[in-house]
Amino acid sequence: MKNSPLPIIGILIVIAAIATVERNDSVVDPFDRENGSEYTNDYYYPEDDERQEEPSIDAPTTQKQESPYRAYVSLTDFTSSKYEGAPGEERVSISLSRRAPEPINITGWQIWSVATGNRATIGQGIYTYHQNGSTVVPVVLTPGQEARVYSGSSPFEYSFVPNICMAYLADTRDVPRGFPSRCPDPADKAFPLPFFDRGNECRDYIETMASCEAPSRDDDFDAALTRECRAYIREITGYENCVRLWQNDEDFYEDEWWIYLEKPSRMYGDRDEQILLFDERGILVDSY
Repeated sequence: MKNSPLPIIGILIVIAAIATVERNDSVVDPFDRENGSEYTNDYYYPEDDERQEEPSIDAPTTQKQESPYRAYVSLTDFTSSKYEGAPGEERVSISLSRRAPEPINITGWQIWSVATGNRATIGQGIYTYHQNGSTVVPVVLTPGQEARVYSGSSPFEYSFVPNICMAYLADTRDVPRGFPSRCPDPADKAFPLPFFDRGNECRDYIETMASCEAPSRDDDFDAALTRECRAYIREITGYENCVRLWQNDEDFYEDEWWIYLEKPSRMYGDRDEQILLFDERGILVDSY
């Protein structure tokens, strides 16, 4: 008597059913783009696995992973504007830990306000400002360095690193609190004089000059000073001369960037504010 094929067919049916159930039970992680997910509009919080609805603007493309900068970069020191509608001195700070293994380029990073939906991208800046044109460079933080991120417009068109000579320009620009206010003493670089100073009149005058004093017209000088003395004082005072003389000093630059987002109005809200910082790939680095 021949064996019946029914038991074999039954076994095949059971195996097929199990495979179908296993396929149907599989779930694709919406953040797992390697497995075909197209999910891009939620931002991800690694610390609490909380996915939140985006603000009223398109969110950066994010993935379910932590930014490599998260352990070293933080948002700190938020200061809101005191002026209705105007950015004023509204700012937040970005700090790079001293433990960071290398400098970090934050050009292209984004800052978001959850309360208002406003966002801004950090652009390039100038490391050394020159009145006749400055070289634009990426904004790079070194370990231990901080960046003040102002919402408004830069007094020098770009983000910049303050230096000890910028106090010469404070009276001609709309600068925030904390801007350099005292210039280097020209007497520190002035001597010996390159000409004969009869009676030390020129030396005495330089030593008594006020901070950031930069005489230019003959009427600005003491009438007793010689022509050579007046010309020499013009060569050692003023912003550009100050940069030329002091730029190689160790303390010439302040250890921070001043970044400007160039917003015409306030960036952040007064209440229930949360500020988000995204890296250049759109991955959340920190929140405040």
